[in-house]
Amino acid sequence: MSLNEMHAHNRHAVGQVRDYVDGLAEKERRENSRLMGVACDGHVLIFARYLDGDWTVQPPEPVEPRTAKLLLQSLVSARAERPL
Repeated sequence: MSLNEMHAHNRHAVGQVRDYVDGLAEKERRENSRLMGVACDGHVLIFARYLDGDWTVQPPEPVEPRTAKLLLQSLVSARAERPL
């Protein structure tokens, strides 16, 4: 993946995240808006959420303490079933 939003690998990874979250929402009968997806290759993180009837994809960010903290907060929030 790349910090360039238009990079083909980023678009592919985001597509996989969207498909996975959509499938999970259907399988577990959850609203998409209650779920969040993250693409990560160890160097770059891309967060994606379903908001207001459409997907919102954050710009790619490097894996660093701030983004790792956001990822961990997202996991804790998901465990508590609270959307961020």
